[in-house]
Amino acid sequence: DAGRGGINTRLAVSQSWTDNLRLTEQNKDAALITTVSPGINFSRSSGAIRGTLDYSLNGIAYLKSDVPSQIQNTLLANLQFELVPQTLTVEAQASVGRQSVSAFGQQANPVLGTGGVSPLSNANSRETGNLTISPLWRSQLGGIAAMTLRGNLAVTEVRGSALGDSRSTGATLQITQLSPGKLGWYVQAATQQYRPKLGQTGRSSSLTLGGNYRPDPDLAFSANVGEERSNYLSQVGTSSDSRTWGLTGDWTPTARTRVSANYQSHRYGDTRGLVFEHRMRTSVCSTPASNRWVL
Repeated sequence: DAGRGGINTRLAVSQSWTDNLRLTEQNKDAALITTVSPGINFSRSSGAIRGTLDYSLNGIAYLKSDVPSQIQNTLLANLQFELVPQTLTVEAQASVGRQSVSAFGQQANPVLGTGGVSPLSNANSRETGNLTISPLWRSQLGGIAAMTLRGNLAVTEVRGSALGDSRSTGATLQITQLSPGKLGWYVQAATQQYRPKLGQTGRSSSLTLGGNYRPDPDLAFSANVGEERSNYLSQVGTSSDSRTWGLTGDWTPTARTRVSANYQSHRYGDTRGLVFEHRMRTSVCSTPASNRWVL
């Protein structure tokens, strides 16, 4: 069934030649590079398990060079598991690939024709794995409000180095009024903890109360107030509280035109945004990202 997807396997072999394998200006090392990449691809668009997964195990051999052979993994996955229909869902994203250690060194760019593999000898690159797991629970509170509770776990591992390794955990609870009229309300609470293997642990939490007002189908306004606590601005890791508030306005005069303005006040700086978007038959006109700024 093409709509449901399936599992496919593959085997790719590539041959390339370089006159500068070590990426240096002196003592250049020419080499013939052979890459053998068996792989598997999974895709499914319906059912309890949906999403895509693509993995390759890449064996790289260098001829006419003393650089040792190596194995590289490449993975890109985006999956969704529906454990309880319309109630409990778990989303998972994972990736493995070569990434640069420093932004100031030689960048770990893949070579064309190698399926995203970086066969050149680059001391500034490491194989890096990222995993994010996010369970989502949906329910209703007495037919008055809808509740969503989302957790998240993010892990980053760098092979051969502790620099860049980290763990992040958090949760967000949002309660929203069901079937609001011109006036509506919501409550949101969030907490997050970031723990690098090297460095200070970062913690933040927030509580936000918000109201929505829609006097016309084309107009919508919202306001929010709340409190935040974090240790991001502290040198000793202690947390501090701060009040927050914000205003948002949206105007959609036609189905293809939207104007939106936003202002949010935080202790670390105020954010302001102004967006204009108009969709034409074959193109979209919108404000550039530079029109969204932080002060």
